This record gives sequence, C-alpha cells and structure tokens, in this order.
Amino acid sequence: MQFSSMVFQNPFLEGFQERMNSNSDISSKFRLFYKISLFLSVLIFFNLLYGPLVRATGSGLACPDWPFCFGKIFPTFDFQIFMEVSHRYYSGFLGLILLGLTVWTFTDQILRKEFGIYLGLAIFLLISQINLGRLTVTLKLDPTSVNLHLLNAIAFFLVILTVSIDSREKALYQKKFYQIGFFIQKR
Repeated sequence: MQFSSMVFQNPFLEGFQERMNSNSDISSKFRLFYKISLFLSVLIFFNLLYGPLVRATGSGLACPDWPFCFGKIFPTFDFQIFMEVSHRYYSGFLGLILLGLTVWTFTDQILRKEFGIYLGLAIFLLISQINLGRLTVTLKLDPTSVNLHLLNAIAFFLVILTVSIDSREKALYQKKFYQIGFFIQKR
C-alpha cells in the first residue's frame, strides 16, 4: 500500500484534498488582498509626503472653504489651488480604494475574520482624517488641527501597512501549507 493512499484513507484526513484545493484559492485571495493593500499603503505614503508639501508651498489655505474650493468642485486653477485641490482629490481616491477593500473584506467570511477589525479601524481613521482635514481648513491651519491631521494620517498608514504585511504572511503560509499537502498527495 502506498503512503498517499494510506494518508487519504485515514478517517481523520478525509476531505484533505478538497481542503488543499480550497487552500490554494485562499492563498490566491490573500495574495490579491496583499497586492491591493500594499498598493494602498504606497499611495498613502505618497499622500503623507504630499500633505506637508501642500503646506510648505503655502497652498494650505488656497481653498478657503471645505469640501469645495470657492464653492466649486472644479475651481479656476493656479498653482496653489491645484496643490490643495489635488491633495483633496488624491485623498478621495485613496478613500474609494479603502472603501472597496473594506466591502470586499466584510463580504468574505475569511477576510472578515482576518482583517475586519483592522479595516474597521481604518474606516474610523479615514472618517477622522476627513474631519481633521476640514478642521485644518476651517480653522485656518491651526497648529493643533494640522498636527492631529498628520498624526492621524500616520496612524492610518500604519494600520493599512499592518494589513498589507499580515496578508502577505497569510498568503505565504497558505501557499506553503498547500505545497506540503500537494507533496504528501503525490507520494
């Protein structure tokens, strides 16, 4: 009797091959989740650099109102208005990616179990970030609101980076588990 037939006739290991196949799907899911969360982490990092650049160029109050700029979605642009509005639009784009990732997470049982708390926290931090951005504009760059806006952005970045790192580890673990099972099956 071959080793592989002994393994798969064992009542404790029934369905092992099916679990191996589903682990391959789980590994693929974690890999895709990792790629999207890593992409989001990189985009957030660039926004962390872009925000202070807006402030350094004196563009922080180029749009005196919020959420629009001079009451318009697309105002007449000069350099400072472009810097401020592009920071807002870029941040909105990041929010849409996070929203998509969160919807995917909460509609998938495995992802919800692994990352639901992190992405719930990320949504909370995003809402806080939006409100702090509003306060930064309406309080005319008050140092407290500016610093809280930056600190919250760093916390937001770290949460998404943690999700990215954790999903990579889970993808590698699932792949390794699948490969071990595949090796046992082939023997």
